[in-house]
Amino acid sequence: EFLQERRRPRGKMLASALFLPRILRRVSPMIPTWLRRHALSTTYYDSQSGTHIPVRDDREISVQVPARPADDRTLWQTLRALERAGVRGAVLPAGPPPSDTPPGSPPLRGMTVFLTPPSGPPPGPASYGGAAISLVVEGEGETAGTDLARLAATGAGTTIALRPSAVCDGDPVMVAASVATLIDSTGGGDYIWIGADPHGGGADADIMRRRATVVDVDDAIRLIEELSYLDVVGPTMKSRLIVDVGLAGEAGGEELVEECVGMGVANFSVERDRIRWLADIANRHGKCCGTVCDD
Repeated sequence: EFLQERRRPRGKMLASALFLPRILRRVSPMIPTWLRRHALSTTYYDSQSGTHIPVRDDREISVQVPARPADDRTLWQTLRALERAGVRGAVLPAGPPPSDTPPGSPPLRGMTVFLTPPSGPPPGPASYGGAAISLVVEGEGETAGTDLARLAATGAGTTIALRPSAVCDGDPVMVAASVATLIDSTGGGDYIWIGADPHGGGADADIMRRRATVVDVDDAIRLIEELSYLDVVGPTMKSRLIVDVGLAGEAGGEELVEECVGMGVANFSVERDRIRWLADIANRHGKCCGTVCDD
């Protein structure tokens, strides 16, 4: 029933990129061909889908934040500011796309805009300045499969939202199995957002918001582990997972992030004032996020 960097300076990155092939050539007799090919590749072959999947830069932690415009900024200006700050995902409240995009503006690169699905046709990237769009669908209820299949059939990006109740009350194995069924049967589920509330208690509420519900970190980790084990067509489950740090409250947020980063989960949603806090944790693990990648 329940469907259920710190980034290296440019010069160092270039040196590393040039140095690796030299090392591989010197020791190539000792390295299997498939391993040399993988080390120099930017994609890997997924045998289930028969496609090449981009290899994610595992040094970078991706951060998603609410994109509530300030009083002195329009939605477009807010999205552009987030892009310049290195934010990878913007969670938008219900409402129309920005209408003030300046003509000839460069597109928003490397950013995904998360939206509740509109009643009409899904918006295209041009509606949000060239940013990728992912429509968020609840993973609970009888219409989840139908909604995901309908949206995925249009080519729209989709996100399966697992409410805090999936962590608190659901059996981790059953929740993970239900998510796998949704992905396999609909072709949707580019992201799995753990702790998201796609309706937020009202049509005008944010997808992501601070909640009174605070879950036990161990319960969250058990579900994240089960989801990580899933073998689905396309990108790995770990690369799809977005963990809402607010799930664990102020007290448990750091432990939750530490555990997830240690498991290889790299997508987190936080409030904007916690990006630096998240970056400090990432840095302790030899990773980076947001503007800190460019410091």
